[in-house]
Amino acid sequence: MSLDAIETRVVDIPTQDGLILNADFGQVTNNQRGIILAHGITTNRSRESVLVAAEPILNSAGFSTLRFDFRGHGLRQLNSEQEVTIPGTMADIDTMVKFFQEQGIKRIGLAGASFGGAISVLYAADHPQQIQALFLENPVLDFDPVYLHPKTPWGKEFFGNIEERVQDRGYLEVGAGRFRLGQILFEEMQQYRPFDALAEYPHEIMVVQGDLDDKIDYRDVVEQFKRLPNPRKRLEMLAGGSHGFHNEPFKGVVVNMIRDFFIQNLRDSQ
Repeated sequence: MSLDAIETRVVDIPTQDGLILNADFGQVTNNQRGIILAHGITTNRSRESVLVAAEPILNSAGFSTLRFDFRGHGLRQLNSEQEVTIPGTMADIDTMVKFFQEQGIKRIGLAGASFGGAISVLYAADHPQQIQALFLENPVLDFDPVYLHPKTPWGKEFFGNIEERVQDRGYLEVGAGRFRLGQILFEEMQQYRPFDALAEYPHEIMVVQGDLDDKIDYRDVVEQFKRLPNPRKRLEMLAGGSHGFHNEPFKGVVVNMIRDFFIQNLRDSQ
């Protein structure tokens, strides 16, 4: 595809509840296929390196892209303890879907990383007509062993004894950036079950997971994947891969997987 058929610009997109979300919009002219790229929690659209690297590759393959910041992330991080909720982040994806539709993009795929994978699953299961293919990079398919009763050393460090730690201030600070997550988010995590939602999703699913993930126990992902009833599913395990696949060769491998998955499963003729 000619490079002059691709225009990339930063856009500010309003949500129905009055927020403004920032996004990088890679628009491919005369094409009706688009991919939404959803980052993980406590980070932002510019720091999810696989999705950043995938954007121009997808554009060159003929897909428009929206790489966006969830509410409470990026420029909105100062409000994260109030804004980051599960229904709110699902509404953010819906905002991206509607933006695409306003641009004439009719066939939409969704790629979600980590917590963004959980939100992508929850949204896609509720909106299978809008999301025709789903790619999940080291996804959180069960909130309990990652956040509520964490199994990994990383999880125990930042999320251990949540009830006691959030009781006084109403939020928890995570990581070197002291990202604030509010008590309401952890209460919602007890109600939402991404795996059960994924089991209802009818279209193509691809999961890629590393066996050296320090945030999600890869054995949980393997077991969850085995129980998925959807025959249109695929799991790729990357030996030596860590959470986020930030380093090579893993980043390049996953970027190519994203490109190939959507080329195969998000065709104009479908």
